[in-house]
Amino acid sequence: MLGSGSRGNAVVVECAGRRLLLDAGFSCRELERRMSRVGLDPDGVDALILTHEHGDHCRGAERFARVHDLPVWATRGTLDAVDLPRPGQRLISGRPVEIGAFEVEAFSIPHDAREPVGLVVTTS
Repeated sequence: MLGSGSRGNAVVVECAGRRLLLDAGFSCRELERRMSRVGLDPDGVDALILTHEHGDHCRGAERFARVHDLPVWATRGTLDAVDLPRPGQRLISGRPVEIGAFEVEAFSIPHDAREPVGLVVTTS
């Protein structure tokens, strides 16, 4: 857990040396600093997944994805609301996708955002 709260949200999930960053609610520099503090190399992240477009979940997404050349996964509603360095990969609620060593399934949640989701992440 890199941070959770109104100032920012970000979680790294790791298995067998593969990593996903779930949300990027801090600046790119702050995400890198927080990863470094817990011994994680930001260049070792395989993908970024966004749950919704609020700043405390996506503030650093564009820059972090660009600097670390990451694919970004999110729902269409979130992708339409976030400025990304390249087209994002689409998550669809109820349809699991394989991302690296993980299976990720998005599910709809009630929230005041365009198409917010919760995530179930398992190893594949």
